Parts: sequence; C-alpha cells; structure tokens
Amino acid sequence: MRIKLLAVLLLASGCSDNTTNIPSQKAAKAWLESTDECIYDVRDRGIKYQDSNYCFVSIIKMREYLNTYEDMVNPDEKAEHFSQKAQKYHWMAIAISSKPDHVLHMDVWNN
Repeated sequence: MRIKLLAVLLLASGCSDNTTNIPSQKAAKAWLESTDECIYDVRDRGIKYQDSNYCFVSIIKMREYLNTYEDMVNPDEKAEHFSQKAQKYHWMAIAISSKPDHVLHMDVWNN
C-alpha cells in the first residue's frame, strides 16, 4: 500500500506546472538566441541595430515569447531567466548602436 501511494505521489509531482510552461521556455530561449546574435552583429560585426536582421528577428521572437506568457498565471523560472538575459542583450545592442563611435566602453561582457 505504501509503495502504491509513493508511486502516485511521484507521478503527481512529475505532472506539475513545469510541463505546461515548456512552450514559454522554448520561446524565451529562441528570443535569447536571436538577441545574442543581435549583440554580436552590433558589438563585434559593426552593424547598426536598425540594419541587423538578427535584431529585427529578436523583436519577432520577443512577441512570440510574450504571446506564450499571457496565458500563464505562474511564470516559469527558466523562461524568466532567459527573457531577462534577452532583455539585457537587447538594450546593450541599442546602447552600443546609438554611440557615435559605435563602441561602448563597459565591463559587462564578462558577466
């Protein structure tokens, strides 16, 4: 009887909200990957933000992530982590691109 109860509890804990939040994790990871390429375009390849295809795609990926986010009552922690990094990279790309000499002297790239 205890083994059956333990098995039921383990199965019930495996069916938590994390399985329902997988689409938000995928969308947030796709947003992060496109924003990562956006920052490479602006910082390393010298492409202006408004001319970067990856920065444009990043905005589309952000919208896709936000569409998965609207339905969630409890946001997924992993998706939130990905989205925060994507936001940080996106704003860095905008800041670097807005500098006249196209170089932003900040020591945040090592974090």
